[in-house]
Amino acid sequence: MDDKKKICGILHFFRMNFILPVSVILLLAAYMPAAASARDSDEYSGRNKDNKSKDIKLIYRQANLYFEARDYKMAYQYYDSVINIESRKYPLAYYHKGIICMNLEKYDDAIVSFNKFKKFYSGKDRFNYRKLAAVYSVSSLWAKNNIVADRKITVTHQGDELNHADIDFSPFPVDENTIYYGAVNSDNSSQAYPVRQIYKAERIDGKWKSDGLLEGGINDPEFNTGNPALSADGKSLYFTRSRKNWQNEVISEIFVSPLEDNQWQAPEKLPYPINGENYTATQPALGRNLRTGNTVLYFVSNRPGGHGGLDIWYTEYNAKLKTYRDPVVLPVKINSIGDDCSPFYDNSSRTLYFSSKGRKNEFGGFDIFKSTGSVGKWTEAVILPK
Repeated sequence: MDDKKKICGILHFFRMNFILPVSVILLLAAYMPAAASARDSDEYSGRNKDNKSKDIKLIYRQANLYFEARDYKMAYQYYDSVINIESRKYPLAYYHKGIICMNLEKYDDAIVSFNKFKKFYSGKDRFNYRKLAAVYSVSSLWAKNNIVADRKITVTHQGDELNHADIDFSPFPVDENTIYYGAVNSDNSSQAYPVRQIYKAERIDGKWKSDGLLEGGINDPEFNTGNPALSADGKSLYFTRSRKNWQNEVISEIFVSPLEDNQWQAPEKLPYPINGENYTATQPALGRNLRTGNTVLYFVSNRPGGHGGLDIWYTEYNAKLKTYRDPVVLPVKINSIGDDCSPFYDNSSRTLYFSSKGRKNEFGGFDIFKSTGSVGKWTEAVILPK
């Protein structure tokens, strides 16, 4: 895989609320060959101290780039280079190497890396690295003893008719033969930097085929759009758009569009405090409060008051008053000190499915969990089989 494809891989990793600026990508592209040269140079030992420091910094940055692109084998090599040269200066290299080892199912090596990280890391822990390293160490030991896959579960690729060379994400089942989903289809775009939009697909004779962009007022070529969630009556479509806020940070906001005359109308942005200028609100999922009958909107946010990283929150919509309650974060039976995201609520079984990379007893990366309940009352989340 060449450098350009590796850089594109970063874009594929980030969903609606994680979009890397093009300027940063171009800057990374510029230093990748230089970092590789520095790492592999036979003359390294003869370089002066300042040049060595710059080389290590370059190698570390490229290791991070491979890590974000999920090229774990290359990231492993580059983090190892940093560790072998100056481990005390870059303790996060041990942390990221531990995560890589979990993803590569090298759980013993992961435990060693996390223990080394805890030994050398002495900085401020604003991102809960120490706590997460402890969680990941426990998870690595658990995963080592639970690595056998459930052969009853199969994952099948849906083919080129539905998937593109670019990202395809967040499918929502409208019915057994129809889905809405987000995608970037650069082949059909005249834009220099194609944006993510919502598409429709149908299953015909057992095979999925894209019907193209979802018609109506949902998509806007000026904004990345995705994460569709349809109401139970099929008359409201919630989704997200991304933009830069006053701090020049990319945030996502939740919108809703009504269905009138079989056409999706111009959407409205949900009010504050669901959306806000200082945080992201994304990945909506819909349920129902059985006691009040109100629609419950679950969503993901990094706003203050959470448990750490991205958390899953909820709000209730009162159709009579046309108002939303202030958002409430879901309890620790759901949310962790890491990132918790991608909720999907199955009303028939009252089950919330979501992804997490901060809970104990997981395999590594984003694993899928489930919990039964509604609003503020939930069972302890359990991981789905491997």
